[in-house]
Formats: sequence, structure tokens, C-alpha cells
Amino acid sequence: MKKALITGASGFIGQHLVDRLKEEGFSLRLLVNRHAALQRNIEVIQGDLTDASSVKGITAGCDSIFHLAGKAHAVDELNGDNPSYHLINVEGTRHLLDDAVANKVRRFIFFSSVKAMGEEADVPIDESTPPQPLTAYGRSKWEGENLVFDYARRFGFHAV
Repeated sequence: MKKALITGASGFIGQHLVDRLKEEGFSLRLLVNRHAALQRNIEVIQGDLTDASSVKGITAGCDSIFHLAGKAHAVDELNGDNPSYHLINVEGTRHLLDDAVANKVRRFIFFSSVKAMGEEADVPIDESTPPQPLTAYGRSKWEGENLVFDYARRFGFHAV
């Protein structure tokens, strides 16, 4: 049976992902930062991505990681430089990646944001468009994406 770790499983997308992966026959482990009322005989572990020791071993036995957890953007912080975005979205991702490498996880699916590309564009954008994130949130998601792909190249796992 395929086993996956999902971070951010209690969020809107995460809840739907849990349902879908269960339908697909996955065994699931969920990492939550506070006790969440999650259901259906699923392994739930409480931890904090910003604390490397808190997530040590969390990926053991998993084939795939679906990383949805992160600090989301706040409209009132458009021009701010809140360091918690970097701490959670970049360093938290790094801690999870370090554990994934240690446990030989084969796939890492990182849920980013359109904000990593920038705020607005006058023309359609695609993968060839240079990113221009303007907010601390957008920069942290772009940096998180780069971190995931760098680890995938260096350690030979599949990243999306």
C-alpha cells in the first residue's frame, strides 16, 4: 500500500486531498500543528515545521509527501516584510525536506502559490516567465519552490 504524509491536511485543499487519497487506496499520515478533528482511522501527528526536532522521523515509511502547510498571505501585509513567512514557508519546508532525504522519500509535492510569480501581469504568464514576487509571502513561496527543486536535483527524488 502506498503511504503519504500530508502537511496542512486540515485546510480547505488538504481536506479534499485526504478524501481523494483515501479513495485511491493510500495509507495516510497527517502532520498538524495543533490538534485537529480529523477522521477516518488516519494517523495524525502533532508537530511544528519550524522546529526540526518536532518533525524528525515524520516521513519514515512514506513514499510521497504532499506539503500544503505554510503561512498564508494576509491582505494587510502587502507591503510588509514579515519574517514569519520565511521561517514557516522556507525553513519549515527545509526541515521537512531534510527528513524526507533521511528517510528516502521518493516524491515531494509542494503546494505553492501564484503569488510566487508576482502580483499582476498585463500578459499571460507561464513557466518561462521570470518570477517577480513582490510580497514577503510571494518571495517565501518562490524560495520554497526553489528549495524543493534544489533538493530533488541533489538527492534524486521526484518533485512537483
